[in-house]
Amino acid sequence: MKKRFGFTLAEVLITLGIIGVVAAMTIPSLIQNTNSTRWTSQYKKTFATLTNAAEMAIAQHEMTFNLYTVACNAAQARTDNLESNTVANRRSSICAFVNATLANVRYINTGANAYVAANGLTGNAPTWGIAAGQAGAPNTAHVYALPDGSWIAVPSGATNTCTVVPGTDPATLGAECHGFIDVNGAAAPNQPVMCNNANIAANNSGLGAAALCNNFRPSDIRDIYPIVFHDGTVSPSSTAARFLLSRAK
Repeated sequence: MKKRFGFTLAEVLITLGIIGVVAAMTIPSLIQNTNSTRWTSQYKKTFATLTNAAEMAIAQHEMTFNLYTVACNAAQARTDNLESNTVANRRSSICAFVNATLANVRYINTGANAYVAANGLTGNAPTWGIAAGQAGAPNTAHVYALPDGSWIAVPSGATNTCTVVPGTDPATLGAECHGFIDVNGAAAPNQPVMCNNANIAANNSGLGAAALCNNFRPSDIRDIYPIVFHDGTVSPSSTAARFLLSRAK
């Protein structure tokens, strides 16, 4: 009579239990690492799109962000265009800049309302993570969707004060100069990039606290990146967003 070799039911269950525990410990980290890499790459891509658009506005229309003297409301956000033949729509607004320089851009809504409309959010709007003095800017900013699914938010007010004195930090400019990039649109987590999970107010308000960013962790990298529009360019407006862009490959 042949002797049979195999695993008992208890051994199989124990093995499956061990595999389950290992998977539960490693899969969240793998997902976070994947998201971090994807969000970083998209951030760099969208930021480059905006800076190229700023250069185009200078070359084709001789317009810089400190020359946009007209605010735009929701209706104008859809129609204003630097290239429009209609005087009423050819306004010196940042909305006109978006519509003239970004191909196939689609207007969504103002900052907080864009997420409410997309996700049915009824509680607090996403935490933008910019300095306290500019905290209201993203809620009133105009949000546009790019063809790749990322969102950009631009100030709704006139930006003629958005000039940086040499040697100063652009992040200290007023609310009318601030916006943000959300690399995956309305999808979660809708939270700003941070430095070592430090308090947002302490590390997203300019050049300070750079030491917090020396050891980025995957959990620090999220989907919202504060930016500031000034002069003829766009800059990251938080320590974390600035540091991550400088190290992104």
